[in-house]
Amino acid sequence: PVAAPAAFPIQTLKVKGNRIYPAEAILKLAGLRVGLPADAALFDAAREKIAATGVFQRVAYRYTPSADKKGYDAEIEVDEVE
Repeated sequence: PVAAPAAFPIQTLKVKGNRIYPAEAILKLAGLRVGLPADAALFDAAREKIAATGVFQRVAYRYTPSADKKGYDAEIEVDEVE
């Protein structure tokens, strides 16, 4: 049997749109950090955790191949409830 390919890791991680809540707190809540193997399921779960707090009206993510193609540059974008 052929093993499934390993997921590429998160190399950079940013939060955009936050004004009240610090990026570090949002990432901790989401369970995201640099070095984790990245895939859509990981980011979907992170988005759900952030949305479940009720303090964000919108949560989105994107991840793209890093410049060296050895991982992903990831970004979480939030709109805080006012």
